[in-house]
Amino acid sequence: MNIKQVIQSDIEKSIKKAGLVSPTPVQVSYPRDSSLGDYSVNWPLQVAEDINQPAIEIAKKIQRGLEKSEVYGTPEVAEPGFINFHLSPEFLGKHLQLVLAEGEKFGSSNQGKGQVAVIEYSSPNIAKPMNIGHLRNTNIGQSLVNIFNFNSYQTISDNHIGDWGTQFGKLLYAYKQWGRDQENIDIKTLLELYVRFHDEAASKPEMEEAARAEFRQLEQGDQENRQLWEKFRAISLVEFERTYLELGAKFDFNLGESSYERDLTRIVDEAIKLRVAKKDPDGSVVIPLEGIPPFLILKSDGATLYGTRDLATAKYRIEKFHPNQVLYVIASEQALYLTQLFSALKKLGWGEGIKWVHVSYGLTKLPQGKMSTRSGDLVTAEEVIDEAKKLAAAVIKDKDRSKAPDQKLIAEVAVGAIKWNDLKISREAEVVFDWKQIFSIEGNTGPYLQYTYARTQNILSRSSELAVATDSSLLKEEIELAILRKLVRFPEQIEAAAQSYHPHMIAQFAFELSQEFSRFYEQCPVLTAPESLKQARLALVKAVGNTLKTSLSLLGISAPSRL
Repeated sequence: MNIKQVIQSDIEKSIKKAGLVSPTPVQVSYPRDSSLGDYSVNWPLQVAEDINQPAIEIAKKIQRGLEKSEVYGTPEVAEPGFINFHLSPEFLGKHLQLVLAEGEKFGSSNQGKGQVAVIEYSSPNIAKPMNIGHLRNTNIGQSLVNIFNFNSYQTISDNHIGDWGTQFGKLLYAYKQWGRDQENIDIKTLLELYVRFHDEAASKPEMEEAARAEFRQLEQGDQENRQLWEKFRAISLVEFERTYLELGAKFDFNLGESSYERDLTRIVDEAIKLRVAKKDPDGSVVIPLEGIPPFLILKSDGATLYGTRDLATAKYRIEKFHPNQVLYVIASEQALYLTQLFSALKKLGWGEGIKWVHVSYGLTKLPQGKMSTRSGDLVTAEEVIDEAKKLAAAVIKDKDRSKAPDQKLIAEVAVGAIKWNDLKISREAEVVFDWKQIFSIEGNTGPYLQYTYARTQNILSRSSELAVATDSSLLKEEIELAILRKLVRFPEQIEAAAQSYHPHMIAQFAFELSQEFSRFYEQCPVLTAPESLKQARLALVKAVGNTLKTSLSLLGISAPSRL
């Protein structure tokens, strides 16, 4: 149940009953000061000038028109024109029973029913190891897939692997020059060859043209180049899959750029035929765009680009999936490029009515600064996960010395810490990877959330079976009521996260719930309380545990029952 929507609907009915007219939509918010209420509406302040009435009088008219509710008590009007709502204790008690009854489904909605959402994420380049940045991209994308599924969308995830383009001409040149005699070539060897190419090309610019020639031969079907490319791709995909298994990332499709190779000439020809694209005197083809640089889709030498392949990808998704929206999880540095792509699609008339979304995110940096593939100054995803496991083992051992931690638990804590560090803040913010911070058992970290969940399960495991009917009215302590009110907001946060493409909203909710549960744990005895109160508090503990587990699951993080 989304209480924001309930209040919004009630307010709109009262506005109509009062004969008040304004195009301004009603918005329901959370007051900064919880003592003022659980929800607040400031519509009277927004429309007072248009309606030509004092905001406080508008608020009173709306208040008088509101019918008695089982959800909240009599709303309060506050200067200069707010309407504040307090959830009733009776509703909070019933809602607790609803949370327990719905279990893993609590917080889900039909928001996206009947809609198709394509989500493109991860998208590493072959011949280069995945790095910290790829981890963040993958974590954001997978969490959005989880959130959209939870909100009843038909979600299609696509790992659009970078396996085509001039960079492979550079790799082919480097391999032919320095790699033929190397045995047991792996993805690190391919990276070393790529880095060496850039080192040497800095003083030998003719190498760049040689690399472009290698890629042209690849596009034209040269047998040797095609076989080498397939070899490099196979090596890379094996490495990627190992990382995805560690992260628990799953894709419906792995349609790399090369999947659309045969469509590229048709795409360029169609854009020209539609008179959207034009051929320049040098042989290149561009799509002129209003207010931003033109979109280049064919080089003067006849080679295709990212733009060509992305147009082909979009056309395929339109015809194959019939999506309502397509999400591109791509770093904020590519904002201009995505604007060009979306503008080109609009000009071509492809995918009208589809919502094209750039889910941008800030880069992940090392304490010493930005990473660079060309210079080889990067930390691979494999190195990050391996180091995280070592630190996770130490954290687990410190919390429970009675048992040796198993490898499954170590991996759950390690990956959970990495993911939480990526998802706890707004995706637009940059992340500095700080080992000491992300593995703290206190504060806003993955281990803290997992530990809090494990604490709820420990309490439940030490009690007798929870009674079917509990007297929620016994939950009268301030912290107990605060938790009950917090649980009411969970469905609202999930829907808002889906609408805004911001997984951090769920992480922030879970962290705040964990903090409140920690205060409850300190202030309110559970197992030693009188039986009726004990049962009521056990119900609250179970509801908190279920909600934390769901929150972590939506973020792609495991919730171990012990830590």
